[in-house]
Amino acid sequence: MHSLTKAEGRVLGVLIEKESIRPDIYPLSLTHVWAGCNQKTHRKERMVLPKADVLEALEGLHSKELAQSTQARHVLRWSHNLKSTAQAVRLIGALLLNGPSTTSELRVFVNRLTRFSSNDDIVSLLKTTPYATLRGRRWFQTLTEEEPIPFQQEIAELRAKLGWIETNLYRRQP
Repeated sequence: MHSLTKAEGRVLGVLIEKESIRPDIYPLSLTHVWAGCNQKTHRKERMVLPKADVLEALEGLHSKELAQSTQARHVLRWSHNLKSTAQAVRLIGALLLNGPSTTSELRVFVNRLTRFSSNDDIVSLLKTTPYATLRGRRWFQTLTEEEPIPFQQEIAELRAKLGWIETNLYRRQP
């Protein structure tokens, strides 16, 4: 199995995501990959990667045969080369960009990329790919080294989400 760096994982996730949501610019230039790596929405862990690190990650993915480059209008453009079904690849991309996730969280993350009729469909698909594994209640991608979320941290995150929901519900009441 591939052991990607954190930057390579982010870059691969961006290539997968942008293939679905920005087919008009895919394959991506270095600038587009860099912008996707550093965007603040639809990313559980925010990163700030310099362009040089993004290029190094792209070259690392290329050497591992997970990305390829093509020349277009004097610009090198990059695409992923992850082999699996389109829906499975999108799920892996969501895990790369959002970290370990429950099946329900994954369904929300990939909703803008692809539709699943049920959580069971997601589970069935992830069970068939070598790029994901279930640990406890969360799915992990297996391309990079990820540490499981400590139980106390998971509880704290859930409490924070609940607090946000309660605050926003109270704001909407007359």
